[in-house]
Amino acid sequence: MKSERISKNQVRFTLNRADLKARQLKISDLSYGSEKAKALFDDMMMQAAAEFGFDVTAHPVMIEAIPISEDSLMITMTQVRSHEDLLALFRSNVPGADMGPDEVDQRIRQQEEPAEASPTETVMVYTFDSFDTILDASRTVSPSLRLRNQLYRDAETGAYHLLVTFSRQTRTLRYVLTALTEYASDVSRDPLRIAYIREHDHLSVHARALQKLAAMETM
Repeated sequence: MKSERISKNQVRFTLNRADLKARQLKISDLSYGSEKAKALFDDMMMQAAAEFGFDVTAHPVMIEAIPISEDSLMITMTQVRSHEDLLALFRSNVPGADMGPDEVDQRIRQQEEPAEASPTETVMVYTFDSFDTILDASRTVSPSLRLRNQLYRDAETGAYHLLVTFSRQTRTLRYVLTALTEYASDVSRDPLRIAYIREHDHLSVHARALQKLAAMETM
């Protein structure tokens, strides 16, 4: 397993066919939350600490796994030291990531923001008093969850608004909606309130906000 430090906050691992075979792993086995995935991530964290002094206990760690081929895998571990670090990490996956924050946000709004909900869809807004609160709420869901959602931030109050869009309720969705309610300070379906948030608040994460937060490892 090849390891390299690519920045102050990032370490990258590359696993080839032999590495996967030695661990009796297939790329398909590395679904988040599986015992094999957890064992691999624990080993990587210990190796990063031993080789690079990468302290994984001080800050949350986000892990991104990208298949390079059918039998090789690249995994990047990123320490998230602040809210700004997290947003920068999310922006790195969208076109124009090399632009300034204002330009990126404008590009996202113009080109990548999900379409408005159709009349058959329901939009709910969950308000969270702090980033830590919504991070705690995200840990109740799986990163593989199929659910449209966006994260906005109110610059005046510092509160976060999560807009969730769905067309029908399943057992999994009902569980997620209930879990979010336990952490949110307010829940609303008011279309005027939702329109105001979309128009005036800062779009922090334009898609799959819950899933991306849920993928963060905290020690």
